Amino acid sequence: MAERLERKLVLDDGNEYYGEGFGSSEDKLCELIFDTSMVGTQELISDPAYLDKMVVLTYPVAGSYGINDDDFCSRGASPAALVVRKYNDDPSNFRCTATLAEYMEDNRISGISGVDTRELTRKIREKGACRAMLTNADTDREKALEAIRAYVPDERPAERISCKKRWIARPSRPSYSVAVIDLGLRSEAIKQLKLCGCNVTVLPFNVCAEQVRAIKPDGVYISAGPGNPEKLEETIALINSLRGELTICGEGLGFQLICLACGAKTFKLHHGIYGGSHPVRELASGKIASCPQGRDFGVDAVSLADTSLKPTHEDVADGSLMGAEDKKTRCFGVQYISGGEGESYKTLFERFVSSMKEARENA
Repeated sequence: MAERLERKLVLDDGNEYYGEGFGSSEDKLCELIFDTSMVGTQELISDPAYLDKMVVLTYPVAGSYGINDDDFCSRGASPAALVVRKYNDDPSNFRCTATLAEYMEDNRISGISGVDTRELTRKIREKGACRAMLTNADTDREKALEAIRAYVPDERPAERISCKKRWIARPSRPSYSVAVIDLGLRSEAIKQLKLCGCNVTVLPFNVCAEQVRAIKPDGVYISAGPGNPEKLEETIALINSLRGELTICGEGLGFQLICLACGAKTFKLHHGIYGGSHPVRELASGKIASCPQGRDFGVDAVSLADTSLKPTHEDVADGSLMGAEDKKTRCFGVQYISGGEGESYKTLFERFVSSMKEARENA
């Protein structure tokens, strides 16, 4: 593709980065993050955790294997924009049904290539999360900065992407019934629950305890998703209503909400943590797994001291809290996003089923 520097990225500190556009040509104004995954661009752009984000890909080339019909994380497109060093519009993949740019154009995801993504990543790491605008190269810088300063991010994006009414996914031979609270549900979570013999009923984020009890579930799974956990008062109230009555398992945002319901505190990270291979240690066994993360918030490990929660997992790199449980009320969860076919996903849902089985046997 001939290089036409017709697009630019304007950061909230006034710096500008010029490049070539691909995907949608719409202007985008949002928070700028970076993702360290080497593969999985299709999964990234369909992962609800990236909703409304402008994502800098640290891997230098994007688009090499295009888009196929099988590898989506969800039915929707999530990020607002992608920022890449180099875009490849000639994918090599026998499953490819569209180029990355074609999919992005159809789903209103804007892109810019030819940018120094290493510099942007260092800037975000050192200075923290920032806001940016992707726009035409001839847009006046001061007008762009004025728009950036006026930008107010949505702190409850789960409200927009949660299902509007309940739906059901059934395995061939169900052994347990699970209510899933959709805060930005990934299709892999439903797949794994079904493989564990769970009949799944997916419910909106603001469902009440009586509606959950009406389906007579053995347990409740609170999904991962985007946004500030403190703003989801409805889901926190739901967890408090059902704690000690049903097994409750949370992942990502769901885990943060369980911790808040138990009295712990959450905080916004200096910069978001997004990527596919972060080492997480299980404290009981010492085992380390490589797990994806996609989050802007964390749980304050110190605040667990005033709750019934006990730490179960930690980040190997910085020691931050990655999982906790309350054995008495059968509430537990993990901060990371369980890794699909990987061991971390199977372990999480095996533990969930084991807890439901134990509760049924002791009833």
